[in-house]
Amino acid sequence: MRINSETLKIFRKRRGFSQETLAEASGVAKKTIARIETGKGGETRPSTVQLLAKALGLKDIQVLAQEPESEAVRDEELQKHGFLRPIKLILNGETSLACDLAAERYGIESSRIFNAAPMLFTLLAEMSLADRRRRASQIYETLETFPEHFINVGTLQLDEEHSSIAERDVFAYGIAHEKGYMRTFPNDYYFFEEGRNPFEDFLKRLAKDLGPENDAIDPEEVHLDPESLWDYVPLFDAHRKNLTGGSDRADYALSRGYVRIAQIPEGLRYKDDEDKDVAADRMKWLEAKVPDEVWAEEKRDLGKMEIVRSLKRSDLKGLEKMFSSSEGENEDAEEQT
Repeated sequence: MRINSETLKIFRKRRGFSQETLAEASGVAKKTIARIETGKGGETRPSTVQLLAKALGLKDIQVLAQEPESEAVRDEELQKHGFLRPIKLILNGETSLACDLAAERYGIESSRIFNAAPMLFTLLAEMSLADRRRRASQIYETLETFPEHFINVGTLQLDEEHSSIAERDVFAYGIAHEKGYMRTFPNDYYFFEEGRNPFEDFLKRLAKDLGPENDAIDPEEVHLDPESLWDYVPLFDAHRKNLTGGSDRADYALSRGYVRIAQIPEGLRYKDDEDKDVAADRMKWLEAKVPDEVWAEEKRDLGKMEIVRSLKRSDLKGLEKMFSSSEGENEDAEEQT
């Protein structure tokens, strides 16, 4: 194997080794290391490569053959400092924009939000379970004052709830009628007051407790569907409209990833007391990021959606009959041919 001289030099210096100390740590002669680093070493014996890689703390000996700017060299260095190699994560545009808006609002980097996500989810999930546990205990105490036939009915549901909590079943899958499918829970279950599942219900109540000063999240928009890959909750709606000037096309540029908030030029960044001309220029700048042909197609799709929304239920039934009859005619035609 031919070791890349610059790559060896980079890893040696990053580990704080001189040629002499690397020779001592690896058991490879200093003159051999010097020859490799000058690019005059030619092919290096596999045993020598193994010794050097081990001394440098490299998991993959092939890294030493890579160019210094290669992904392999970069990933090896990231892992050395406790970082994983880059992972492809599919996010819809709205989720990515929400992350950018939160980062801008609280003055932190987007990466910190992703790093904090597991901790924040765990904290909220455990708070939700604790809240359900507390409320179930309160109802047990209340049931003691009810006639016995009421107690039997109530304790059946509460037993299910206690089992769900004990299993850390934060979305209450175990209480749903159909396994693997989140149904709309009946309203007479005490712990489903606002949402489709107890965790969503808990989050809605938290959002409502934020009070009138809250302009970050609309409690009515809070939802969390564990079955949906593309679920999202709109955040900072007022600020988002300020950024885009209320333009659908400018908003589309941000929500579809044509541009990120951090890429908006300094002179066009949003400020509370900004000039109207700056707001107008920012809106035009954002709109220009969406190609005309893309926006034309999107407008057509939006127009179709508006037509469907405006149709009454009777109209939809009429369309269903029309489509079903046309499908039947097509099947008859196929049979005749």
